[in-house]
Amino acid sequence: MLCVRNLAGRELVTSTEAEVASLADAHGSVIKGIEQLLSPLVGQPCFRLKLLSGDGVMNEDAALKLPLELQVAVCDYVESDTGDVDRLSDASQANDAAAVEALLRRPQNPDLVDSRGRTALVAAASSGALESLKLLVSAWADLNKPCTRTGATAVFAAAMNGYLDGATPVFVASMSGHLDLVRLLIESGADKDKANNYGATPVWIAAYHGHLHVVRLLMEMGADKDKPTWDGTTPLLVASVSGHLEVVRWLIEKGADIDRAGETGVTPILGATESCYLEVVRLLIEKGADKDRASKRGLTPLFLASQNGCLDIASLLIEKGADKNKAINKGATPLAIARGNGHLDVVSLLIEKGADEDDGATLWRGSFVM
Repeated sequence: MLCVRNLAGRELVTSTEAEVASLADAHGSVIKGIEQLLSPLVGQPCFRLKLLSGDGVMNEDAALKLPLELQVAVCDYVESDTGDVDRLSDASQANDAAAVEALLRRPQNPDLVDSRGRTALVAAASSGALESLKLLVSAWADLNKPCTRTGATAVFAAAMNGYLDGATPVFVASMSGHLDLVRLLIESGADKDKANNYGATPVWIAAYHGHLHVVRLLMEMGADKDKPTWDGTTPLLVASVSGHLEVVRWLIEKGADIDRAGETGVTPILGATESCYLEVVRLLIEKGADKDRASKRGLTPLFLASQNGCLDIASLLIEKGADKNKAINKGATPLAIARGNGHLDVVSLLIEKGADEDDGATLWRGSFVM
């Protein structure tokens, strides 16, 4: 058995011989594996941790003979001059994993800015240096710290150079809500509709994050408001699922297809109901969404509201004339699923509004996926 304690003597980790062997296999070194295991428990990056035995600091390639007790200490970052910082940035950009790891194990602060204004993470991202990026993320490098000269973050640098699942700079700027940058890029000739590897366009990702100002700008500049991802999810659908009411309103006002479904038959009103976003559902109904249209598995908005216990949405749907007895493909009705899941307020509502109680005689428990 291996036991690791902090310097105050509190037990942090106990591992069997088999678990220790598994850590060694997964990380190439049992010491590295233990450091990775301890990192979230101690609240510090693994490279700042040192394991201590009676003989002193354990080297990263040390072999352990169980049973054994170790202590873990958290080291301060060493002082680093411009040369040290440049070496880490250069090694990161070159994807020299051994050099990057050696510098991080000093331990050197990964967020220091080099002579070119870059953090090591920005340098690695600019060249798609995957092994360096993995090490820097393990060192808890700041993903959002920009280059002091260009303002580019690691995510933006990766996108600019084509290393982020096909995301373009316009996509990343839209995702982050940077309105002026989106405008500048498009005015400079960037493709406003170019999707990433999953089919998500700048409008789609802005709608997903609720960046109304970016959605408006993109559409004013001619971006496609209905272009779906590879699974058929449109900007309106993703905004509805995410509960971004004003984005939903804008897209509808600009003519987005209110009932266009994804591959599984999920429409915006189904997505909003699944997530229990009452005001989004209300708006969609007011704008003419089909309140009884089912997914390919037969799930209607009222069924989903009943399944999930969304009383206000169930009440609204019934008030607007939704079919109270419409069953899904497997035969369950809104009343049956509400009873089975114990949503007694929804059960009472359905019965009060005239749902067929015989349809609810068979209990259905759980959640049906759209």
